[in-house]
Amino acid sequence: MLTHPGCTIIPAVLAESEGRSINGKEFLTAVAAAYEVHCRLSRDTVPSAQNQGFRSSALFGIFGPAIASAKIQSLSSDQIANTLALAVSFASGNLQTSHEGTKEMTFQEGIATQNGMMASRIADLDVNGAVECFEGPAGFLRIFTGIENDKLNGSFDNQTKFDLATITEKLGTEWRLHDVTMKIYSGAGFVQPVIDGCAALAIEHDIDPASIKNIHIEMNEWETVYPSPKYPRPGWGGTDEWKNAHFAASAIINKGYESTGRRLSYGDRSTFEELPEVQRLTKLVTVEKSDRPQYGPKISISLNDGNKHAISMTGDEFKWDFTTEKKRIQAVYSALPFDTKIADEITNQIENINTLDNIDRLIELLISR
Repeated sequence: MLTHPGCTIIPAVLAESEGRSINGKEFLTAVAAAYEVHCRLSRDTVPSAQNQGFRSSALFGIFGPAIASAKIQSLSSDQIANTLALAVSFASGNLQTSHEGTKEMTFQEGIATQNGMMASRIADLDVNGAVECFEGPAGFLRIFTGIENDKLNGSFDNQTKFDLATITEKLGTEWRLHDVTMKIYSGAGFVQPVIDGCAALAIEHDIDPASIKNIHIEMNEWETVYPSPKYPRPGWGGTDEWKNAHFAASAIINKGYESTGRRLSYGDRSTFEELPEVQRLTKLVTVEKSDRPQYGPKISISLNDGNKHAISMTGDEFKWDFTTEKKRIQAVYSALPFDTKIADEITNQIENINTLDNIDRLIELLISR
């Protein structure tokens, strides 16, 4: 529902680093700066952008690569400001592709990465960019998010007021990148807690799928009308209820869900093949729009014998520290396109990246396959 900073930032910083023999601290600084800029620009404005008809992952995805590239190139502060202005001019990615179920959206993040890197290269030539590229009358915020007169065009928590100062508030002392959540399952971000919550209930109470009377999920309204209330995806009755139901049913039956593999199609749901038991249980799921926090659904499973089991997610369950992330990723090594030994070495390189004299070996491992 938000954005996918990793899939644009990491390729950019790796590409810019290749052949430069930069050390781990320089690499980490570029990554952190890129994530922080991306997160601060998008934190309060994603719903407004989605309601304006733009796909936030692609739209905001240009800024991380731009900053990462600028840092690796050691651009000056003025050049970095110009990099951001150029990135605003190169930003793109509308929602019509999602609305029609077409494929151009699969290229949007790649183009955003390319354009962000290009912005830093042009800025390195001392090309000037608009000073008010974000807040100006024809700037990013008004054109791409529809924010006017400090009023948001959409919000996950019914907020209406926008304060430009919050983008840089406590910069350098509070890190917005800590709000990034992990997405380990092959599905939208908002189904990740649905999967873990349903699996947790099934495991804790040893629930027999045949004993289930109904499954009720309360979710943030925006998570039921993806990608936005103004531009809901057609074909599923205007909601993502079926999609959430599929993941809930699968997680309960399998007490988990495969972390990698074929993602649910954006097309007709009837084309998606699944086990008869999953199909049966899917029909027992109801999804209710509510004021639940983003990524914080409440899941209730009622049984035929009258018992009921529930779990309320907070929205923070997928904000992992490195130890948790390492454990979760190691559990799916077999599905990764790497030999286990290579995957272990990549993990060790990343765990100790701050001490590396250069990241050449990390790059070598990542492209070795």
